[in-house]
Amino acid sequence: MDVLGLLKIRVQKGINLAVRDTLSSDPYCVITCENQRVRTKVVKRNCNPVWSEELTIYIKDLEDPIVLSVYDKDTFSGDDNMGHANIDIIPLIECLKMGLENLPDGTKVERVQPTRSNCLADESCVVWEQGKMTQDMSLRLKDVECGEVAIQIEWVDVPGAKGLQVEIPDKHPHHDNHKAMRSKKMTQVVSIVSTVRRRLRNKTISVSTKVLHKPPHP
Repeated sequence: MDVLGLLKIRVQKGINLAVRDTLSSDPYCVITCENQRVRTKVVKRNCNPVWSEELTIYIKDLEDPIVLSVYDKDTFSGDDNMGHANIDIIPLIECLKMGLENLPDGTKVERVQPTRSNCLADESCVVWEQGKMTQDMSLRLKDVECGEVAIQIEWVDVPGAKGLQVEIPDKHPHHDNHKAMRSKKMTQVVSIVSTVRRRLRNKTISVSTKVLHKPPHP
């Protein structure tokens, strides 16, 4: 099978979306990747819609852009654009490749900050929950006056697919590095001990000299 796996995208809600009708909009989301196109239902007259829908696409190349676009549904004309945002799955993929297992539920494996290269509106965390990793993100829409969309992404392995190349954690640290560290620490300890002995010896010699030169009692 010429795919790496599946990506589940839970489109949760829109926040302060742009007005495209008289007082509101009839928004829906479309997700595109390569030649795939999936979409949510239309929510009538609501600039803060709740979709709560799960969309699934297959991934052949991790570098293929995944774009979420929002449109206003119009009956008698073309649907109006309400902005778009790229979905960056690389942080989630990098965490999956670490090969982590049996983490406590709620463990935050990675924190991703908003940058100019992503569309995040706020910090996004890759979280381990019930034996799987998910990433919640709030996407700030581009080429529009306002609007964000909250989503959650999850990777799904497919039997027979190429899958991700998991990096197996090294359970046996490099002995050479540890030997070097131990040698360095031992050198520091020896140096400290030598300094202490030298100071004690000098102090003893000084005390002995004072005793030898002490004048007799009258």
